[in-house]
Amino acid sequence: MKRSIFLIVTGVGMTLLGLSGMAFGGWFFWHAGGWWQEVSALLVFLASFILFGAGLWATQEGFIATAVAQRQVTVEPLEARLGQDLNVQAILTPRRTLQAGPVVFTLVGRERIRIRQSHRWIREKTAEPVNLTTTLAEAVTLLAGHPQTYTARLTVPPEAMPSFSRDESLGEAWAFEWFVRFRLGLPRLPDVEEEIPIRVVPVRVAAGPLEVLPEEFGSVSAPQTSEPLRLVVDRTTLTVGDVFSGRVAWQGELGEQPGRGLRVELGYRALAGEKPWERRRWEHVAARMAAFEPTPGREWPFTLTVPLEDPITYTGALYRVEWFVRAVLDRPLMPDVRVELPVQVLPRIEEGIRSLAEKRVASF
Repeated sequence: MKRSIFLIVTGVGMTLLGLSGMAFGGWFFWHAGGWWQEVSALLVFLASFILFGAGLWATQEGFIATAVAQRQVTVEPLEARLGQDLNVQAILTPRRTLQAGPVVFTLVGRERIRIRQSHRWIREKTAEPVNLTTTLAEAVTLLAGHPQTYTARLTVPPEAMPSFSRDESLGEAWAFEWFVRFRLGLPRLPDVEEEIPIRVVPVRVAAGPLEVLPEEFGSVSAPQTSEPLRLVVDRTTLTVGDVFSGRVAWQGELGEQPGRGLRVELGYRALAGEKPWERRRWEHVAARMAAFEPTPGREWPFTLTVPLEDPITYTGALYRVEWFVRAVLDRPLMPDVRVELPVQVLPRIEEGIRSLAEKRVASF
């Protein structure tokens, strides 16, 4: 009980101090006589806002502690594969007997983007395309001093986006995050809430009989274009960690300016934002083979590997991820020549699942 009283008193004090600091910071900014005073006022306001938020949190924890002396939420494993089960458990020791509920576990997959809309203002948006809720009970009786244990099993969706985070330039970023949320409703008090972050890797657990991935077998050529550059790959459906092959050729006439070098790139781009002023296009090259000699009429073989740490092909609420393989001819004092093919990158399946598909890939 001493801890709960201490948290409540401390939280109320921090909240009031934070409110006073924000009011002073606003007044100081309004009457600032120079840029350094404006910066000082903003720093005071920011520090006071953080203090205000910490005070609210401490006050809430203090009120919860008057009813629940101890709580512990665990998730196993903390690093899971797509399609894998999670064993979640919450242990609560109430300080006094009370009626509570509901008791809820939720598996959440959250998209997050951060977009700079001016040199001072950064806007962050989130969405939860995965929100799998398991309600263990609508009402429970907690007995004073007796630990109460609640367990559940949650399954990571096999086709979901794995954990991923990417920082872009100018402070912008995009990510996909996973966590398990526990919630216990308390009468006339803030709910007990706990969030445990987990990591989901791009490996899918097999369920049922072995399956064959939908892959294209044989050479897949680029569409006909007017440019004298040709790109051929062995397939356009890949999984993370896959090695795939292809050929690239400069088909220009003898004597035509061929350029300084020819390279092949495997990459992805993230397309985010709904409104015109929020739209972003972030592009990254994941693998590259370069330094081919662009000799007219000669084909060059290449081999590229899909990295394990990059995202899969994905379409979500805030952004989508597209993969591509492209050939680029670098020409001095002229626009580069580019040919691009879209590819699909899927999660890797456990060893042995794709063996049948791999044996059927045509060599060329």
